[in-house]
Amino acid sequence: MWIEERTQKDGTIVYAYYERYTDPRTGKTKKVSVTLPTNTRAAIKQATMILSQKIEDKINRTETTNTPLRTVFKEFLDWHALSDKPATLYNRKQILNSLVKELPANITVNKIGINHLQQLIIAWTKKGISRGYISKKIQVLKQAIRYAKRYGYVDDISYLEQVEIPKIKKTPEQIQRHRHKYMEPDELKHVLKLIRERHQRIGLALEFQSLTGLRFGELSALREQDYDGEKINVNGTITNYATSPDGKHLPERVAPKTAGSYRDVLLSERAKEIINHFIAENYRFKHWYRGYEDKGYIFTTNTGNPIRLREVNRLLKGLNLDKPVTTHMFRHTHISTLLAQGVPINVVMERVGHTSSKITLEIYTHVMKSQQEQVKSVLDKLYS
Repeated sequence: MWIEERTQKDGTIVYAYYERYTDPRTGKTKKVSVTLPTNTRAAIKQATMILSQKIEDKINRTETTNTPLRTVFKEFLDWHALSDKPATLYNRKQILNSLVKELPANITVNKIGINHLQQLIIAWTKKGISRGYISKKIQVLKQAIRYAKRYGYVDDISYLEQVEIPKIKKTPEQIQRHRHKYMEPDELKHVLKLIRERHQRIGLALEFQSLTGLRFGELSALREQDYDGEKINVNGTITNYATSPDGKHLPERVAPKTAGSYRDVLLSERAKEIINHFIAENYRFKHWYRGYEDKGYIFTTNTGNPIRLREVNRLLKGLNLDKPVTTHMFRHTHISTLLAQGVPINVVMERVGHTSSKITLEIYTHVMKSQQEQVKSVLDKLYS
């Protein structure tokens, strides 16, 4: 124990008594204190008793907080079910379910500590899980533990600040994939041709995506009322995380990703051709095909449901291309095309619904790097 003399605002002298102790859960050294008006032997004895009781209370309180972590996770999910979008809630649930399996069985919220988290991170890294996804899993775990602190299940969560995620050295192949998140015009033309040969409607839908920069969910959510002949109004997205009474995932139209996602997008002549083609074909399906149910969507299957991302991903994977293609690449290709043609970044951001410039600037950087050879060629001609 040590004593510090202090002078209060009114000039009165008081004495602060301190004692250190070790938190049995985290192994960290902490301190407790009490302030008394004197530093006599009697005061020192009194301070010793008070500090001992404070330490005992803190240790006992930590030891009695023995709520199972899985119970906290369930409460945490029930709370977020009130406000989360279905896809967000589904992702949280998947991460927390995996954590329950990866952490020691029946571990309580007061027993989890920095060692558990770092061991998880090491194991994930060795498995080849990306740093981004590791960060996402740790973020959800931190949110759940902060929830536990807020509602009195645990006292000390300061160890969360010590969590470190190592920087993973990328292989040349990973760097190359990162650089090619969009397609050059010739690549795009070739890929669309392959897709149309396998599925005409999906091929046209993805071409429309490359002409508008929509997220695939936004494209699937477009209705006839969102199109006025010249532009589309983006005001929703399709999620496949709503569930039916029998537990199956169902497509559901929900609010778009962010507030900036609400926007009008002017259409090129080719984009208008594609959307008009779908509307006309859907009209024929409605009147001539018994299995078609008109739900007002434009980019549909031949049953009237929005084209499902899962079906599109399955088709793209089956192309067996040297460079894997995803639906988001058609969006990024639209962005890179506009940037390469000199369209201002803020105009591109507004068109595609980016509220942060990070992704737009990242694509811009890659576009500029790819044009270095063109710059060299121009300079060679100027000074030859």
